[in-house]
Amino acid sequence: MNQIIKNNPYKTYIALWGIGLTFVFFVASTIQSWSKFLEIFEVDKLHFFLSLTLAIVCFILLIIYSIETYKELNLLNDFLDGKRASRVQSKTYLTVIAIAIFFGALISITHMIIVFSIVIVFYNLFDIWGGWQVDKNIRPLIESKLKEKNEQEVENIVIAIKNFYFKNPTMQRDITIMFVNWIAISFSIVFYFTSENMYRNIAYTIIITNIIIGEIIIYYWRRKRDKIIYKNESILKEK
Repeated sequence: MNQIIKNNPYKTYIALWGIGLTFVFFVASTIQSWSKFLEIFEVDKLHFFLSLTLAIVCFILLIIYSIETYKELNLLNDFLDGKRASRVQSKTYLTVIAIAIFFGALISITHMIIVFSIVIVFYNLFDIWGGWQVDKNIRPLIESKLKEKNEQEVENIVIAIKNFYFKNPTMQRDITIMFVNWIAISFSIVFYFTSENMYRNIAYTIIITNIIIGEIIIYYWRRKRDKIIYKNESILKEK
């Protein structure tokens, strides 16, 4: 008798997480050439500073994103019973791979602000699409878990996870970030046609500031969620 293949979305998502990181580093290492920063330094030190700063910000963003997505996958498995999630669909694979490719490219093209600003808008678009996938897959798990008879601490944790995903204005944040990046594209296009460095520098400043502010906002949401989770986990361990 043929063995039934069991659906285990958690393992699939962990595999996708690893594949995504691999794609990021593969694309970045393929495109990246650190010698270009030395060339820029000799020609325009402000351009060097801005492009290097943007590269560092993107790399830090990658580290934060990797840690937080791994943590959230484990929250899914530990408190929402990830095995009950629906099977991972092909469009989810495509979304993860597309985000990884764009992220790898972003780290590597910070010296070309017009290309970077266009690529980051596409990254924002796929990130929003990824948010829709999260809503579709996680919401049923949360609602199902809350209908069960759980310990109060477990229910508090599940509600904290629910509030993080669905009570915060995540979609508004993502759309606002993409809109601001469109402004950066406008300045970078003006720079391309006029060769006025001021417009290039404004585009860099907008994008760097936009990334940092966007991460500060989501850091606040994560911190609020994690405080509730850690508090209730401590109580559960003491029981």
